[in-house]
Amino acid sequence: MVPWRTGIDVVRIRPVDAVARIGPRPLLIIHCMNDQVVPPRNSERNFRAAREPKQFWSIPAGGHVAGLEVAAQEYQARVGRFFQEGLR
Repeated sequence: MVPWRTGIDVVRIRPVDAVARIGPRPLLIIHCMNDQVVPPRNSERNFRAAREPKQFWSIPAGGHVAGLEVAAQEYQARVGRFFQEGLR
């Protein structure tokens, strides 16, 4: 569906290449370790490729995009702090 609607070949999209180029912009990667859609190793690889400043938060529970659901208070605190620090 994506190629048909956008003309983008999603197989050729490599976040690891993009993340290496966006620094020195702050980066926060959040990954639920029970994600069955995107393996945690993808986020770990992206984090290693990123330049500083960078943060990685692995949430032990939860599936794909479930961080806010399984760790609501900490999620709000970390994301809020990330934006407060990054927008100074």
